[in-house]
Amino acid sequence: MTAPLYGAFFLLALLLTVVPGADFMTVFRNALAGGKQRGLWAAWGISASLLFQGSLAALGLGVLLLRARPFLLVLHWVGGLYLVYLGLQCLGRAWRNQESSPNPPRASLGAFAQGFLSSSTNPKVLFFYLAVLPQFLLPGASPLWLLLLAATHALQSGLYLSWVALGLHRFRPFWAKWRRGAEGAAGVTLLGLGFALILDRSQGA
Repeated sequence: MTAPLYGAFFLLALLLTVVPGADFMTVFRNALAGGKQRGLWAAWGISASLLFQGSLAALGLGVLLLRARPFLLVLHWVGGLYLVYLGLQCLGRAWRNQESSPNPPRASLGAFAQGFLSSSTNPKVLFFYLAVLPQFLLPGASPLWLLLLAATHALQSGLYLSWVALGLHRFRPFWAKWRRGAEGAAGVTLLGLGFALILDRSQGA
């Protein structure tokens, strides 16, 4: 591993991190529904999932999982259906015009679990770690370098998504005014991402 290679990966991972997707929407819906605390828990649930998947890739288990066609198909369906479920929750809240709820400890743990599951059930994350990360390693490099790159991406995601959660909290009065529309938009987006994941069979072919 050289400094230029690490710098190139850092910039690529940062670019992928800031592009809105399922992770962003998971943090968005949690911050909208429960405020800063739930948004932060969701953000670090996603970060923990990325570190977990990066560890699988570094240990070589990811290759075995990706070669198992039934596993891939199940992962596509579970991941897609979970995003659809989150989207329907958002739409339900928007339809009922439900206000933000209190944040007992189980709500924070639930937000963490949502972040972890939404990222863990997206097979494209594991593909990224197995196909892209090795391109930034020198021949014969230790798997620990792969783990370092995965940890870098996980930390970037955790920090960026935490910033998103804090930003949403800061502008909470604005979101309170338009909360119903924002909740509905988040629901539609999550539904679209979920159905796109279900219909994308190329990864499991």
